Amino acid sequence: MVKVLAVEILKIRFGDNVPELQPGMDMDEVPAVVTVESIAKGVMDILDSLPEACTKCTHSEWQTDNGSHLKCGSCGEPAAYTNGDDLIKEWLSKVQEEKKLF
Repeated sequence: MVKVLAVEILKIRFGDNVPELQPGMDMDEVPAVVTVESIAKGVMDILDSLPEACTKCTHSEWQTDNGSHLKCGSCGEPAAYTNGDDLIKEWLSKVQEEKKLF
């Protein structure tokens, strides 16, 4: 069962336009509120953490090496960006700091 606090946090993350997200709903129903838009936002958050330039050679020539991994097109150094788990932890800390929910 989804608790009131969980609904409040999810609505902050997904926006208020998720009326089907209600306290007391079954946890198995929650994945249905995850949309392509919310997944794309998560991917963009990860890509937004990509440094402007390579930390090894300072060039800004990012490219994919196999369609899924980013590397510097100049020196081949793998891109160093924040993973999704760490970004969610940062986001939850920021929400807690601002809203004092838990």
